[in-house]
Amino acid sequence: FIAGLRPSYAKMLTAKSIGSVNDIVFGATELYLSGTPFHNRGANRQSRMSNKDDVAVILDPLCVKIHHSFFESPAPSHQDGFDAIHKELCEQFLESFKKAGYTHTYGNAQKFINVLFKYLACYEDAERFFKEKFKYCHMALDRYTYNGYRLPFYRDVVYASMHGKSNEKLTAWSQLTESEYHRVAKDIADYISSHPKTYNEYLKICHSLSVFVSVPPLCEDYALTPFEAEFFLWAIAKRCQEKEENGAYTYTAAFVRNIKSLL
Repeated sequence: FIAGLRPSYAKMLTAKSIGSVNDIVFGATELYLSGTPFHNRGANRQSRMSNKDDVAVILDPLCVKIHHSFFESPAPSHQDGFDAIHKELCEQFLESFKKAGYTHTYGNAQKFINVLFKYLACYEDAERFFKEKFKYCHMALDRYTYNGYRLPFYRDVVYASMHGKSNEKLTAWSQLTESEYHRVAKDIADYISSHPKTYNEYLKICHSLSVFVSVPPLCEDYALTPFEAEFFLWAIAKRCQEKEENGAYTYTAAFVRNIKSLL
Protein backbone atom coordinates (compact mmCIF):
# COMPACT_ATOMS: atom_id res chain seq x y z
CA PHE A 1 0.00 0.00 0.00
CA ILE A 2 2.96 2.35 0.47
CA ALA A 3 3.11 2.84 -3.30
CA GLY A 4 0.02 5.02 -3.00
CA LEU A 5 1.26 6.88 0.07
CA ARG A 6 4.71 7.96 -1.07
CA PRO A 7 5.26 11.53 0.13
CA SER A 8 5.95 14.04 -2.63
CA TYR A 9 9.63 14.20 -1.64
CA ALA A 10 9.94 10.45 -2.19
CA LYS A 11 8.68 10.31 -5.78
CA MET A 12 12.28 10.30 -7.01
CA LEU A 13 12.86 7.06 -5.09
CA THR A 14 10.29 4.88 -6.85
CA ALA A 15 12.81 3.44 -9.34
CA LYS A 16 15.51 2.83 -6.73
CA SER A 17 16.34 -0.61 -5.36
CA ILE A 18 17.31 -1.72 -1.87
CA GLY A 19 19.45 -4.29 -3.65
CA SER A 20 21.86 -1.56 -4.70
CA VAL A 21 24.19 0.01 -2.14
CA ASN A 22 24.60 2.95 -4.52
CA ASP A 23 20.83 3.52 -4.47
CA ILE A 24 20.83 3.48 -0.67
CA VAL A 25 23.71 5.97 -0.69
CA PHE A 26 21.69 8.12 -3.11
CA GLY A 27 18.69 8.25 -0.77
CA ALA A 28 20.84 8.87 2.30
CA THR A 29 22.75 11.69 0.59
CA GLU A 30 19.59 13.36 -0.68
CA LEU A 31 18.09 13.15 2.80
CA TYR A 32 21.14 14.67 4.49
CA LEU A 33 21.41 17.51 1.96
CA SER A 34 17.68 18.25 2.25
CA GLY A 35 18.26 19.41 5.82
CA THR A 36 15.29 17.39 7.05
CA PRO A 37 17.20 15.89 10.02
CA PHE A 38 18.59 19.31 10.99
CA HIS A 39 15.68 21.64 11.59
CA ASN A 40 17.28 23.04 14.71
CA ARG A 41 16.46 26.62 15.55
CA GLY A 42 18.24 29.62 17.02
CA ALA A 43 21.27 28.87 19.15
CA ASN A 44 20.83 25.14 18.50
CA ARG A 45 21.33 25.47 14.75
CA GLN A 46 24.24 23.31 13.63
CA SER A 47 26.62 23.56 10.70
CA ARG A 48 26.52 20.58 8.37
CA MET A 49 28.41 19.32 5.39
CA SER A 50 27.15 20.64 2.04
CA ASN A 51 29.31 18.99 -0.63
CA LYS A 52 27.32 16.13 -2.18
CA ASP A 53 30.28 13.95 -3.05
CA ASP A 54 31.80 14.33 0.42
CA VAL A 55 28.48 13.49 2.08
CA ALA A 56 28.13 10.36 -0.06
CA VAL A 57 31.61 9.16 0.94
CA ILE A 58 30.90 9.69 4.64
CA LEU A 59 27.53 7.92 4.44
CA ASP A 60 28.80 4.94 2.44
CA PRO A 61 29.82 2.76 5.44
CA LEU A 62 26.44 3.40 7.07
CA CYS A 63 24.64 2.44 3.86
CA VAL A 64 26.71 -0.74 3.58
CA LYS A 65 25.54 -1.65 7.11
CA ILE A 66 21.94 -1.06 6.09
CA HIS A 67 22.35 -3.13 2.94
CA HIS A 68 23.86 -5.91 5.05
CA SER A 69 20.87 -5.79 7.43
CA PHE A 70 18.51 -6.37 4.52
CA PHE A 71 20.40 -9.15 2.74
CA GLU A 72 22.63 -10.92 5.23
CA SER A 73 20.63 -10.72 8.45
CA PRO A 74 17.19 -12.14 9.23
CA ALA A 75 14.31 -9.74 9.73
CA PRO A 76 14.00 -8.75 13.42
CA SER A 77 11.55 -11.03 15.18
CA HIS A 78 10.82 -8.53 17.97
CA GLN A 79 11.16 -4.83 18.74
CA ASP A 80 14.42 -5.22 20.67
CA GLY A 81 16.03 -6.69 17.56
CA PHE A 82 15.38 -3.59 15.48
CA ASP A 83 16.18 -1.29 18.41
CA ALA A 84 19.71 -2.74 18.48
CA ILE A 85 20.09 -2.15 14.73
CA HIS A 86 18.76 1.40 15.09
CA LYS A 87 21.19 2.19 17.92
CA GLU A 88 24.15 0.90 15.90
CA LEU A 89 23.16 2.94 12.85
CA CYS A 90 22.70 6.13 14.89
CA GLU A 91 26.13 5.67 16.43
CA GLN A 92 27.66 5.06 13.00
CA PHE A 93 26.05 8.25 11.67
CA LEU A 94 27.31 10.36 14.59
CA GLU A 95 30.82 8.91 14.54
CA SER A 96 31.26 9.26 10.77
CA PHE A 97 30.42 12.96 10.76
CA LYS A 98 32.36 13.59 13.97
CA LYS A 99 35.51 12.35 12.24
CA ALA A 100 34.79 14.86 9.47
CA GLY A 101 34.45 17.67 12.01
CA TYR A 102 30.65 17.89 12.21
CA THR A 103 28.94 17.29 15.54
CA HIS A 104 25.29 16.30 15.33
CA THR A 105 22.90 15.40 18.15
CA TYR A 106 21.32 12.05 18.87
CA GLY A 107 18.02 13.73 17.98
CA ASN A 108 19.43 14.50 14.54
CA ALA A 109 20.68 10.94 14.18
CA GLN A 110 17.36 9.31 15.09
CA LYS A 111 15.49 11.44 12.62
CA PHE A 112 18.02 10.74 9.86
CA ILE A 113 17.87 6.97 10.39
CA ASN A 114 14.09 6.88 10.77
CA VAL A 115 13.37 9.01 7.71
CA LEU A 116 15.96 7.06 5.71
CA PHE A 117 14.03 3.87 6.43
CA LYS A 118 10.91 5.73 5.34
CA TYR A 119 12.73 6.57 2.10
CA LEU A 120 13.76 2.93 1.68
CA ALA A 121 10.17 1.79 2.21
CA CYS A 122 9.34 3.83 -0.89
CA TYR A 123 11.89 2.03 -3.07
CA GLU A 124 10.62 -0.06 -5.95
CA ASP A 125 11.32 -3.46 -4.39
CA ALA A 126 10.66 -2.62 -0.74
CA GLU A 127 7.06 -3.71 -0.25
CA ARG A 128 7.28 -6.81 -2.42
CA PHE A 129 10.49 -8.29 -1.05
CA PHE A 130 11.34 -6.62 2.24
CA LYS A 131 8.07 -5.85 4.03
CA GLU A 132 9.05 -7.84 7.14
CA LYS A 133 12.27 -5.82 7.47
CA PHE A 134 10.22 -2.70 8.21
CA LYS A 135 7.85 -4.24 10.75
CA TYR A 136 9.62 -2.87 13.84
CA CYS A 137 11.03 0.35 12.38
CA HIS A 138 10.62 3.47 14.52
CA MET A 139 8.35 6.37 13.76
CA ALA A 140 10.41 9.48 12.99
CA LEU A 141 10.06 12.30 15.51
CA ASP A 142 9.65 15.72 13.93
CA ARG A 143 7.57 18.84 14.48
CA TYR A 144 4.42 17.22 13.10
CA THR A 145 4.45 13.83 14.78
CA TYR A 146 6.29 15.06 17.87
CA ASN A 147 4.00 17.99 18.64
CA GLY A 148 0.96 16.24 17.28
CA TYR A 149 0.97 13.43 19.79
CA ARG A 150 0.60 15.87 22.64
CA LEU A 151 -3.14 15.75 21.97
CA PRO A 152 -4.08 13.60 23.74
CA PHE A 153 -1.65 10.70 23.50
CA TYR A 154 1.61 12.57 23.62
CA ARG A 155 0.64 14.68 26.60
CA ASP A 156 -0.72 11.79 28.62
CA VAL A 157 1.70 9.03 27.67
CA VAL A 158 5.04 10.56 26.71
CA TYR A 159 5.06 13.58 29.03
CA ALA A 160 4.25 11.31 31.94
CA SER A 161 7.02 8.93 30.92
CA MET A 162 9.67 11.63 30.53
CA HIS A 163 8.81 14.04 33.31
CA GLY A 164 6.33 12.40 35.62
CA LYS A 165 3.86 15.19 34.97
CA SER A 166 2.12 16.73 31.98
CA ASN A 167 2.79 20.45 32.38
CA GLU A 168 6.56 20.52 32.10
CA LYS A 169 8.15 21.73 28.86
CA LEU A 170 9.26 18.91 26.59
CA THR A 171 12.78 18.75 25.15
CA ALA A 172 12.93 19.62 21.44
CA TRP A 173 13.17 16.48 19.29
CA SER A 174 16.56 17.56 17.92
CA GLN A 175 17.94 17.83 21.47
CA LEU A 176 16.76 14.47 22.78
CA THR A 177 19.43 12.36 24.40
CA GLU A 178 19.73 8.70 23.49
CA SER A 179 17.88 7.54 26.61
CA GLU A 180 15.11 10.12 26.18
CA TYR A 181 14.67 9.19 22.54
CA HIS A 182 14.39 5.47 23.21
CA ARG A 183 11.84 6.09 25.95
CA VAL A 184 9.73 8.20 23.60
CA ALA A 185 10.05 5.70 20.75
CA LYS A 186 9.03 2.82 23.02
CA ASP A 187 6.02 4.69 24.38
CA ILE A 188 4.81 5.55 20.90
CA ALA A 189 5.29 2.00 19.61
CA ASP A 190 3.66 0.43 22.66
CA TYR A 191 0.68 2.74 22.55
CA ILE A 192 -0.06 2.44 18.84
CA SER A 193 0.50 -1.32 18.90
CA SER A 194 -1.97 -1.68 21.76
CA HIS A 195 -4.52 0.59 20.05
CA PRO A 196 -4.39 -0.80 16.51
CA LYS A 197 -6.18 0.96 13.70
CA THR A 198 -6.60 -0.32 10.19
CA TYR A 199 -5.46 1.06 6.87
CA ASN A 200 -9.04 1.97 5.92
CA GLU A 201 -9.69 3.74 9.24
CA TYR A 202 -6.67 5.95 8.68
CA LEU A 203 -7.62 6.47 5.05
CA LYS A 204 -11.13 7.62 5.97
CA ILE A 205 -9.69 10.44 8.08
CA CYS A 206 -7.23 11.33 5.32
CA HIS A 207 -10.06 11.57 2.79
CA SER A 208 -12.06 13.85 5.11
CA LEU A 209 -9.08 16.22 5.32
CA SER A 210 -8.33 16.08 1.58
CA VAL A 211 -5.14 14.12 2.22
CA PHE A 212 -4.35 11.16 -0.08
CA VAL A 213 -7.72 11.63 -1.79
CA SER A 214 -6.66 9.50 -4.75
CA VAL A 215 -5.55 6.54 -2.64
CA PRO A 216 -8.14 3.69 -2.75
CA PRO A 217 -9.22 1.59 0.25
CA LEU A 218 -7.99 -1.97 0.53
CA CYS A 219 -10.27 -4.91 -0.13
CA GLU A 220 -8.73 -6.81 2.77
CA ASP A 221 -8.06 -4.42 5.64
CA TYR A 222 -5.40 -4.93 8.29
CA ALA A 223 -3.95 -3.15 11.32
CA LEU A 224 -0.89 -1.01 10.67
CA THR A 225 2.42 -1.08 12.49
CA PRO A 226 3.56 2.23 14.06
CA PHE A 227 5.99 2.67 11.14
CA GLU A 228 3.20 2.22 8.58
CA ALA A 229 0.76 4.36 10.56
CA GLU A 230 3.21 7.28 10.45
CA PHE A 231 2.71 7.63 6.68
CA PHE A 232 -0.89 8.59 7.49
CA LEU A 233 -0.36 10.41 10.79
CA TRP A 234 2.39 12.67 9.50
CA ALA A 235 0.22 13.78 6.58
CA ILE A 236 -2.80 14.34 8.85
CA ALA A 237 -0.83 16.40 11.37
CA LYS A 238 0.81 18.44 8.61
CA ARG A 239 -2.51 19.12 6.92
CA CYS A 240 -4.19 20.26 10.15
CA GLN A 241 -1.28 22.49 11.15
CA GLU A 242 -1.28 24.13 7.73
CA LYS A 243 -4.65 25.62 8.67
CA GLU A 244 -3.26 27.41 11.71
CA GLU A 245 -2.67 31.14 11.58
CA ASN A 246 0.73 32.72 12.21
CA GLY A 247 2.33 29.32 12.59
CA ALA A 248 1.16 29.03 16.20
CA TYR A 249 0.72 25.58 17.70
CA THR A 250 -2.87 26.16 18.75
CA TYR A 251 -4.24 23.00 17.09
CA THR A 252 -7.41 23.17 15.09
CA ALA A 253 -10.59 21.40 16.13
CA ALA A 254 -10.12 19.12 13.13
CA PHE A 255 -6.68 18.12 14.37
CA VAL A 256 -7.87 17.29 17.88
CA ARG A 257 -10.97 15.46 16.68
CA ASN A 258 -9.19 13.34 14.11
CA ILE A 259 -6.14 12.48 16.18
CA LYS A 260 -8.40 11.43 19.05
CA SER A 261 -10.41 9.24 16.69
CA LEU A 262 -7.23 7.50 15.53
CA LEU A 263 -5.44 7.20 18.87
